Parts: sequence; C-alpha cells; structure tokens
Amino acid sequence: MPDAAAQVPADDVQARQVDADEARRQELAARYAQEVATDEDRLAAEQGDADAQALLAIVYYNGRGVEVDYEEAVRWARLAAEQGNGRAQSLLGAAYFNGNGVAQDFAEAARWSQLAAEQGVASAQALLGVLYMNGTGVPQDDISAYMWLTVAASNSEIPGPGRFRDLIATRMTSEQIAEAQARAADR
Repeated sequence: MPDAAAQVPADDVQARQVDADEARRQELAARYAQEVATDEDRLAAEQGDADAQALLAIVYYNGRGVEVDYEEAVRWARLAAEQGNGRAQSLLGAAYFNGNGVAQDFAEAARWSQLAAEQGVASAQALLGVLYMNGTGVPQDDISAYMWLTVAASNSEIPGPGRFRDLIATRMTSEQIAEAQARAADR
C-alpha cells in the first residue's frame, strides 16, 4: 500500500491543475467581457473547448476584431451550445430570432433561449419572456412571460426586461401576477 507521502505529489499536481484551470477560466471570462479572442482561444475552440467556441461565436457575431460573420458565429455557437454552454445557447436563440446566419425560426429561438435561460443567462431570459409575451415560437403565456422578464430584470442591469414585464402586467390579473412572481422567486 502506498504511503501518504507518495500521494502528496500527485495531489499537489492535481491542485496545481485546478488552479491553472481556474486561472484560464478567469482569463477567458475577461476576454468574454471585452469580446476579444486570442490565437490560443481559437486553438482551444478547434480542440473542442466549449468556452472558447462560445467566445469565438460572440466575437464573430458582434464583429470584435474580425468582420461580422453570422454563419461563422452560428457554427461556433452550435458546437459550444451542444456541449451545454449557456452563452452559446443564448447566441443561437438570438440568431434564430433575428435570422442572422440561419433562417429565422422562432421555435428554435425559443428552444435555445430556454436552455440558456435555465442556466441563468439574462439575455436569453429576456428574449424568452418576450417570446412568451407575444406568443412567438411558443404559446402565448403571460405568466411565463412575466416570470422570465422578472428573472431577467433581476439578473441584468439593462432596463428592457423590467419595462416589458411592467407592460405585460397591465393585461394580467393580480392572481396571475402573484403566480408569476412566485415562479420567479423559485428561480
């Protein structure tokens, strides 16, 4: 049986790897905020890293350091989204909603937005709320719309979700609003 001293180096290596992975995630998060990608990010994306793929999708979608290329953005977003990356799922939802890089398809916009919204992506929560509000790609549902717009408003600094929520409240009963608020509180 190996003694505890023999285990320390392996444990130490694991700890260093965790620290390196965390440092890489923090660096990538900073590049997400700036919407810039490095050659290292492209290589990681080509090797299947979902976070790097999502970053490239955002960079191409918004034209940060490259020409806007919706088809390329959608290609990278789909790869990352299929691995469960919420940012990429949100981007796909927006692409399908707007018809950027793909044929406009509100049901697909709702599907991808729902996946991202469940992961806490505020932009997807807001889009999903609007889709429910208008019955676009999903059945019209004021309670779900109010709930998602409330959640988006609490997760975002932009005023849009709260304004849409307040607008939809004018056509809801107090019971419906209370139900939507309770559902939002559970998120």
